[in-house]
Amino acid sequence: MPPRVLIPLLLAGLITGLGAAAAPITPSPVTPVFERDVRPIFKEHCFQCHGEAGETKNGLDLRLRRFIVKGGKSGPAIAPGQPAESHLLDLVRRGEMPKSKPRLPEAQLAIIERWIAAGAPVARPEPESLGPESRIPPRRRVRKLIRWTRSSPRNSGRRD
Repeated sequence: MPPRVLIPLLLAGLITGLGAAAAPITPSPVTPVFERDVRPIFKEHCFQCHGEAGETKNGLDLRLRRFIVKGGKSGPAIAPGQPAESHLLDLVRRGEMPKSKPRLPEAQLAIIERWIAAGAPVARPEPESLGPESRIPPRRRVRKLIRWTRSSPRNSGRRD
């Protein structure tokens, strides 16, 4: 075969052979972020006890990443970058949380674990504070307010 034909064939075979030997390129999974991937899971399964309607059982608020890192009475809920050291993930994996509800699906557990392993990223800076509509008053103040409301003349049946 003349070299003009042989060289392009050899090059084509070499390139094809190298391509076959190389590892297949697979797209890396998208890194989960709190607002898009994790917060909806917490909202569905956890916010009733840990963030909504003035409720933060054991002092844990799951509405913002920094609240989760801070944790509650048991200490930090997660250790960004260290899923094995994250108390929250451990409780959810063992089925201890959410209480009185079915276990989280494996797919959702995997998202939370990947989020923690990635350093628990957020899509944008979190607000310094939550607005008054989402502020959780201390329970003692709520109880005082309830007692005051019940004892006020307006609610006692008297007319002024």
